Amino acid sequence: MSTPVIRYIPEDPGYVASPAAIEIARAMLEQALGAPTIATVTDAPTFVDPGQNLDIIRCPACGEEVDLGWWQERMAKSGEGGFAHLEVAMPCCGAQTTLHDLDYDRPAGFARLVLEVQGPQAEPDEAVDEAALERVLGCVVRRVEARY
Repeated sequence: MSTPVIRYIPEDPGYVASPAAIEIARAMLEQALGAPTIATVTDAPTFVDPGQNLDIIRCPACGEEVDLGWWQERMAKSGEGGFAHLEVAMPCCGAQTTLHDLDYDRPAGFARLVLEVQGPQAEPDEAVDEAALERVLGCVVRRVEARY
C-alpha cells in the first residue's frame, strides 16, 4: 500500500523563508491537513519528486516528450554540482530552461525549503489556503503530491 505525501516548495528553488515564517506555515499545514508536517531546509536545492505519480516529462517550450535517459544524464550532471546549476538546453527545440521548470506530468521541482505532510487526512484543494500559505512564506509555492 502506498503512502500519500504532500509537499509544498517555493517556486524559486533557492528561496528559504525566515525560521518564524516556516514554523507558522508548518503549523498551518498541520492543522489544515490533520497530519504531522515536517519543515526541511537544505544548503542546496534537492529534487522533490512525485514518486510513483511521475510518468512523463515534457519540454515546457514545445511540449515534446523528454527522453528519460537525457533527463537522467542532466540530473546526474547537475547533481555533481549539488544542483547549483539547473539550466538545460532542450534537445527537441533548443529552448533554454531549467530542470525545475520542465513540464512534469505531476508537479515536481527543486527546493531548499520543503514542507512535507505524510498521510494527510484532508484533501489539500479543500483544506489548504495556498494564498495564505504564500503570504506567510513570502513566495509562490508549488504543491507536489507524491505516492511511494
